[in-house]
Amino acid sequence: MAKIRIKLLFLVGMGLYTGCASVPETYETQHDPCVGSGTAIVVEGAHNLLHLCRHNRHQKSYAVAFGQAGLGKEKVGDRKTPIGTYSLKEPRPSYSGFKTFIEIRVPRTMGIAVGIHGPKRWSRFMGTLNTRTDWTLGCIAVARDAEIEAIADFVRTHPKAKIHIRPNES
Repeated sequence: MAKIRIKLLFLVGMGLYTGCASVPETYETQHDPCVGSGTAIVVEGAHNLLHLCRHNRHQKSYAVAFGQAGLGKEKVGDRKTPIGTYSLKEPRPSYSGFKTFIEIRVPRTMGIAVGIHGPKRWSRFMGTLNTRTDWTLGCIAVARDAEIEAIADFVRTHPKAKIHIRPNES
């Protein structure tokens, strides 16, 4: 982990970090990941993207990082992000060094603190570098505080929205 931090700091220091994310803002209907999902959050494992969907239409996308061991959570401590459809809890302040936390209601056998959050407090300045590698313990992380706040606002506005986490296959 220390080697990754050093490399990231080196890239930032060398000016190789541009702060630009390549997240599509619009989709043609045939490629819209939100079609058939209603009002929900859709996460595409194959593209490390989280989409806010309203009435089956794409609204906004964010690059994300997953668990260190990828997708397919089966048990507590496996460092994987779950796949499937789940309910979301009300966004709340984080108790683990993130600004805001949105808990995903997974079965207790998978864990008790699986959710969506922003960057760690110490890495906020790195922007999109926070999502260039999968680093969480099983959560879904976005790059910036503003992004987790936008997602939290979406969940507050649509409290019955589900999250659909799709596997790496297209």
